[in-house]
Amino acid sequence: MASPPQTTRLAHVFRDGADGPCLFVRALDNGRDCQAQLVYHIQTGEYRVRKVLAPRVPASEPPTARERRFDADVNTTRTLFAAAAGRTELRIPEVLSDRKTVSPDGKKSTCVSYWRLCNGGSIGALLNACKRHGASLPRVVVFRLLRHVLETLELMYQQCERGPVFHLDLSDENLLLNFNGAEDMPELYVIDLGRAGRFPLPRRDKSWDVVDVLYLVERLVPQTSGAQLPGQYQRERNWRGYLSDEDYADAEAFCEIHQALLGLGEQFEANVTAASHRDDDARPELRHGDVPSLQPVIDTLQAGISNGLSDMWLKRWQPGTDEARFFDFLAMYRQRTRLQSASDMGPTLYDTQAGILGAANVHGPWFVGRVDSLTFELQGDPLGGPYHRPNKFNSGSETEGQLDLVSDSDSDEEECNDNSLYSSEEGDMSHDAGSSFFGN
Repeated sequence: MASPPQTTRLAHVFRDGADGPCLFVRALDNGRDCQAQLVYHIQTGEYRVRKVLAPRVPASEPPTARERRFDADVNTTRTLFAAAAGRTELRIPEVLSDRKTVSPDGKKSTCVSYWRLCNGGSIGALLNACKRHGASLPRVVVFRLLRHVLETLELMYQQCERGPVFHLDLSDENLLLNFNGAEDMPELYVIDLGRAGRFPLPRRDKSWDVVDVLYLVERLVPQTSGAQLPGQYQRERNWRGYLSDEDYADAEAFCEIHQALLGLGEQFEANVTAASHRDDDARPELRHGDVPSLQPVIDTLQAGISNGLSDMWLKRWQPGTDEARFFDFLAMYRQRTRLQSASDMGPTLYDTQAGILGAANVHGPWFVGRVDSLTFELQGDPLGGPYHRPNKFNSGSETEGQLDLVSDSDSDEEECNDNSLYSSEEGDMSHDAGSSFFGN
């Protein structure tokens, strides 16, 4: 009689979360300051994001710029959640916990934070996938995504008690999609508040986050069917002549939004100039009244969404329409980027300690743990740790403690993860969609 299959294997275990251990799945991004990791929370079965300052920093020295940005990301997020008081307009992932630990020898500090996962990749990944697959974004979808960003910025500017908070790093990589439940269209979240803060005066650079939103509008418009932003927004006859009535209406609508944002930018620069000459504040900063409200633009976007929503849903079910092609594409994109459950992509598992200890690009501190490969439950106490990457199998070792390898195998096995998130059929799409789930 054949023996039952062995289900106990080895995994990297993180024990620095506030509500129980997590298992390493894979690295999401290696950014300027941090490594962002996809982790599996054993107790809830949720996927989360673990951000770890990499490399570690000296424990006895003053905080570095990297540490300050790491702390600002966490603290600003919590400040905004408190100011929002449960309002759904704030689309920023929730920070679940953070911790700073010192190595056993007292020489190195590790900064770690845990976050809710945005499961749809970056806006840049979506736009690149649209280009590859010839998909165009319906006007309603573009308006919806823009509204999400502007609502978050409006809350940052108008609701914080001490004054407006500016993001100051609103790139494609810091705008992430999230599919919520059974909804067909994703929401757009703003991440990475490490550079966010007040607007001190005087300041030569008068640019603000809306400049990045303008760039986003210009990126989104070419993805719509036929709509273009004409030079200087002149309603020239040749422009009107080569567009269909529907595409012309799209272009007109986008021009209205673009010009409204440009007008707010001009008003903002004038307000900054005026505020710089105030003499009633020893350390002047922009106040709530100095920042033009984005609400008129948000209302315009919402009106466009309301007016076009029923038509979009109707055309969605008509074969051959741009809307039908877009939602077919979106279903494919969602399937390839979203994590549905542990069966879609489980933790990275190993058969031997030689294999797990030889893994590169896993920033700790982590422990070697036995897990059930079917349920991902921990089995007994850790076999060793804490360890860091690079370990003694790599150059520039930062590993703490002696790595005593068991004698069950002398081979350094490759990592084994049978449940890949992406298929090999769409290699480019897989890379783009997963390259920056979470900024840093």
